[in-house]
Amino acid sequence: MSKLKKILIKGVVSFLSLISLYMFSSAAVFAAADISFSSSSYSTSVGNDFSVPIYVDPNGEEAFAATIRVSYDPTYLEFRSISGTGSAFPNAISESSPSGTVVISRYITPGEEGVTDRSLFATVVFRGRSAISSTSLSILDSSEVGNSEGEAISLGVLGSFTVRVSSTSSNGTLPNTNIFDTTAFLIVTGFVFI
Repeated sequence: MSKLKKILIKGVVSFLSLISLYMFSSAAVFAAADISFSSSSYSTSVGNDFSVPIYVDPNGEEAFAATIRVSYDPTYLEFRSISGTGSAFPNAISESSPSGTVVISRYITPGEEGVTDRSLFATVVFRGRSAISSTSLSILDSSEVGNSEGEAISLGVLGSFTVRVSSTSSNGTLPNTNIFDTTAFLIVTGFVFI
């Protein structure tokens, strides 16, 4: 084999090795951020509040800010509040709830370390408004997670959460059926039917 062919083969092998190394290192550096709920389902009843923790997992990338949009059906659920207590993103930029969507924007103070693994972002409180066997909360793909340079981290898994809203109370009280009032009236007036 000629000397020129050996040099050419070594050059091609080196070039392919560098490309492979770059591809594997890029995959590790540019991991997608996942946004999820603490669980996948919940049961409640009309009139009861329930909390839904939202988590951000940048999968090794360092996240400093995020805007998360959660959709819900306002026919069955009523938005109540947003809490940042315990959030790894302690500063609120804005929080709003146009009908059917909750928008939460939070950030980490510049100079502090960013989030690199699954961490609490915020907790949203809803109330059951109307009975339904299944309605969903979903993280919208218009949500964003940003790094220290203000660049978006690509999104990976976006969570969804199923809620069952029953018409009966689950807070330990029984619904008022007026049966006691009717029974007491019949006993007092001397009518008892067995």
